[in-house]
Amino acid sequence: MPIIVVPDDEPPVLTGTVEEERLGQLGEVRIYNSRTFDEETLLFRIADADIVYNICSTSVFSRNVMRNCPKLKLIAIYGVGYDNVDVPAASELGIIVTNTPGYSAIAVGEMSLSLMLAVAHKIAQNDRTIRAGGWAQEYSSQLYGKTPGVIGTGSIGQRVIQLGKTIGMKVITWTPHPSPERIEEYRAEFVTLEELMRQSDVVLLL
Repeated sequence: MPIIVVPDDEPPVLTGTVEEERLGQLGEVRIYNSRTFDEETLLFRIADADIVYNICSTSVFSRNVMRNCPKLKLIAIYGVGYDNVDVPAASELGIIVTNTPGYSAIAVGEMSLSLMLAVAHKIAQNDRTIRAGGWAQEYSSQLYGKTPGVIGTGSIGQRVIQLGKTIGMKVITWTPHPSPERIEEYRAEFVTLEELMRQSDVVLLL
């Protein structure tokens, strides 16, 4: 059976879950509940692994690390970003690298809208006042008609654009790689970064 190592489940997202049980059906699973901040620790944990299930970006899979894991065939990343992996080196060494495109994009987009609403309507301040026996006196604002500037038009940015437009916001956005197809698909105004910073009531870095 393959040896599957999770070198960095901290804070725990896999330990004690149904997914851990399912993973155990595929091979021998070893889970470490602390992060790896140096090559020595990471190598100690994954040296004989066939598969690595990476949780935290603090585990850096350099050429040296992967070269010293002779059995390693797959690095599966729990998330979107893979900048902690030397992908060209992995390809040269015959190691497959996978990520999770769109992971939690809807939830993060909704949270972004929730935070804008919380600030505009002074939800936290008024909640504290009411819990203390007072009356909500913080004046709130409305998001309708406001201009959010969305920096980044990946899966999360696209969701925020959709949500903002749904409640009547005038969404503008910036990306280093604009295209006519994206402009047509998103139905949002693409502007320069300087214009976005100047026009926006709130800026979202996504």
